[in-house]
Amino acid sequence: MPQLQLPIFPGGMSLINANLGFVRDAQSLTYFYGNLPVFTHGVDDLRSFRMITSQFYINGSAKQAEICRAFGVSSISVKRYVKLYRQKGVAGFFEEPHRPEYNHGHNRFSQKHVLTLSSNTFQRLMLLAASVKAR
Repeated sequence: MPQLQLPIFPGGMSLINANLGFVRDAQSLTYFYGNLPVFTHGVDDLRSFRMITSQFYINGSAKQAEICRAFGVSSISVKRYVKLYRQKGVAGFFEEPHRPEYNHGHNRFSQKHVLTLSSNTFQRLMLLAASVKAR
């Protein structure tokens, strides 16, 4: 007859579900599957948090609702990072963000264009002033 192995969690464990939990200390979060530590990251390392929780969901170790309940994150946030994991893998969490420069319509010209425009306008004004003076 096979032996039943119960998960034995360390003290201070916060459970995500019956098999998965985490321990938070001053500097880090450590995740446990049963009694085995599976991943550790710094408390402020949001990229690693998003990556590991996405892995837990994709691997079937935790449901979306369990992740939301355990960490107080929104379901749309979990969905967003699961999608990122499926599209780009682990590397997607550690890329630098590619945010296009967006000009909310407040200023139609960049600073460089304004300086060029101002320079050209100044030159025209100087020519105009010189021609008026010559008359």
